[in-house]
Amino acid sequence: MTLRQKTLLIISLTIIVFSIILVFSANKVLLGGFSAVENRETEFNLSRAVNAIKTETDSLSAFLDDWAAWDDTYVFVANANTEYLKKNVTLSTFVSQQLHIMAFLDSKGTLVYGTMFDPETKTFLPLPDSLKSHLKIGSALLTHPTRDSDVSGVVLLPESPLLVASRQIIDSERQQPPRGVMIVGKFLNTATLTKISANTHLSLLFKAHADTDLPPDFAKASQTLSSDTPTWINPLGQDRIAGYALLSDISGNPSLILRVDTPRSIFLQGKVTVQYFLFLLIAFGLLIAISSLFLLEKTILARVYSLGNQVFNVGKNNAPSLRVQIVGHDELSQLADSINIMLGSLETAQNELKESDTATRALLEGMPDSLLRINRNGIILDFKTARNRVSATPAKLLAGNSITDAYPKSLADRMSTALVQAFESQSTQVFEHEMVVNSHEVHQEIRITPINGTEAIAILRDFTERRQLEKSLQFFNLRDSLTGLFNRAYWDEKLTTISQHDETKISIILCEIDEMKLIRDSLGSEHENTLLSATAAALRASLPVDAIIARIDDEQFAALLIGITDAELEKINHQILREIDRSDAHEAHLRFGVSLGCASGVSAKTSLHETLALAQSRLHREKLSHSQASRNKLFQSLQTVLETRDFVTHQHATRLWALGRPLAKEAGLPPRRLPDLKLLTQFHDIGKVGVSDDLIFKQDRLTPDEMKQMKLHVEIGHRIAQSIPELYTIADLLLKHHEWWNGEGYPLGLRNEEIPLECRVFSIVDAYDAMTNDRPDRKALSKKEAAAELRRCAGSQFDPDLVMKFLIIIDEET
Repeated sequence: MTLRQKTLLIISLTIIVFSIILVFSANKVLLGGFSAVENRETEFNLSRAVNAIKTETDSLSAFLDDWAAWDDTYVFVANANTEYLKKNVTLSTFVSQQLHIMAFLDSKGTLVYGTMFDPETKTFLPLPDSLKSHLKIGSALLTHPTRDSDVSGVVLLPESPLLVASRQIIDSERQQPPRGVMIVGKFLNTATLTKISANTHLSLLFKAHADTDLPPDFAKASQTLSSDTPTWINPLGQDRIAGYALLSDISGNPSLILRVDTPRSIFLQGKVTVQYFLFLLIAFGLLIAISSLFLLEKTILARVYSLGNQVFNVGKNNAPSLRVQIVGHDELSQLADSINIMLGSLETAQNELKESDTATRALLEGMPDSLLRINRNGIILDFKTARNRVSATPAKLLAGNSITDAYPKSLADRMSTALVQAFESQSTQVFEHEMVVNSHEVHQEIRITPINGTEAIAILRDFTERRQLEKSLQFFNLRDSLTGLFNRAYWDEKLTTISQHDETKISIILCEIDEMKLIRDSLGSEHENTLLSATAAALRASLPVDAIIARIDDEQFAALLIGITDAELEKINHQILREIDRSDAHEAHLRFGVSLGCASGVSAKTSLHETLALAQSRLHREKLSHSQASRNKLFQSLQTVLETRDFVTHQHATRLWALGRPLAKEAGLPPRRLPDLKLLTQFHDIGKVGVSDDLIFKQDRLTPDEMKQMKLHVEIGHRIAQSIPELYTIADLLLKHHEWWNGEGYPLGLRNEEIPLECRVFSIVDAYDAMTNDRPDRKALSKKEAAAELRRCAGSQFDPDLVMKFLIIIDEET
């Protein structure tokens, strides 16, 4: 068969096979791929819908996290005071939190208070009887394994499915026993579904799993879905596809079937795309085949046939002087030129061989490695030394010497062993060797490769720099980037290693910064990092140099000491505390404390775990005992930081109290609440310690985004006050002292008498003092100008009655 015939046959078979494979793969693989993409998209949408429902349930749990662990709720369950209900269980609470159900039960399961809210009529109704069956002792809603656990999920009621969450009612400090359970819920009704659909942009539909009159697709989904198959995808036709998910109630039983249906745009577009793709590829394949055959004939086949005839004539006539001729400038013409060169001159070939040999030697000379040519007995036949290396040229590295003469004994012995193995296995032997040369540690990789039965090549490569780099990388992988101490990974590895030694005496010290969460929330990450670095420095200064010190958590450190006595351990503890007191962090006005937990034992695996657990337990007890003192230190730090950052002076607070006290008495504020007003004048801006200096001291007008950040200072101050006993009584006042009489203040949008009287008094005297005193960005207003501004804002920003009383006090009533 000629070359032309083979070419035609190959092209024809290729087109036929390609077409068959293409049709099959396009219909099966590509279309199946579009279908798979469609299924993944549907599953993704389904998971979004399920997550949206879980988000609703999580919002209920988050709400309970505040209310159920609130001292007021703890007291209410005990005495059922109506003042709590008037103040907290209000229309605004249900509307803002989108709640439908709220219930309080005491520890005996007796319903203290329960109500259902109708958002359409905005009225409160009794709890439905269907829900009361779930409020009995032993029910899932009243079963909590721990005091901080919560129960949330779906309760299927005749009226509507109910998203519900429950939590034990405990005191804010979590010290007293639980007094009952608080339950909140929202119905999964049309309004809730509409909201979820709007948020997810999905079409949602629920059916009860136990419903006997289910639509066909829901009935099939009910048979298919189970705990092992939580989701199911089912095309509803050519135009739409649906995904189904099984939702369980709070007892873990199947409760609801969720359906999310979407258009089948991906699948339909895939069908059209595959059809066009097949048509174009088949047409293009035929065109390529015809063109290829034509071009092959013109550019290759005819010329190859001609070249073959000319070469045949050269061989037939035995005439090397003849030359072949091929027209063109491609591989065939280059082949003809190569044949002509081969026939023309052996001398040229020899010269090229010499040039190649020279180039090879230059390449070898340029290599940074040492090369040896040695025989089976280890005698050096030839060599090339490495340049610019501490181990480049041993004194006895000479042709005729053996490798035992040229190199140190440890290296020579390993090279001799590898040489024997290389000849026996006829394969390259590789090993690494370390030695000290001229006071430097040198790492080398040695490769010995047999050339033939009697000689071999040895390549000695210096990789000292690479090894040093690897050690550096390993160092940083085991270190905490902020403190430079070992990290958790190294700590765990070290404990695993030390546990293999049964009789080693070990001591463990755990150190944790007190009130770190409050520091982070109030002062920010920059101050947090300062405390972490200061603690690390104190540990380094206090512990022996052979101690293992690691940062094992965001705010916790650990140290492992071997072979010290209990007395030495106690001395080290005292030294750590002294170093903390002398810490550089105190220069930045950060007074902080740490808690320590220590234990000693032996290093056997079980004892090590017991020692670590004992140290953790002692650390926990220490933290509890330090709680009040740590908060006092933090309170002093916050006072100092506030004084250094705020542009107002101490006289500002004095003036506020001087103006606010008579106004408060005139407004009827009880004397017992006057101390809270005084604290508010002193610490109203304490939340600014958590706002960046760039915003605090910015001269220009704040942007909307910057204003949002600045407004957060009331919430930060609220959190700080809740954690500090000295300020606990004004936590609510700090949160609300920027509320306006017309409801346009922040953060809660309270209006009129919803705003505490202390805050209404404060807002007037604070505004008056700010206007009548110089600020960096403006001059002070006169007394009359300030009074006019207060009149203008009465009824909008300020309580109008209090404004009139204040103007009388300052003699500006007209």
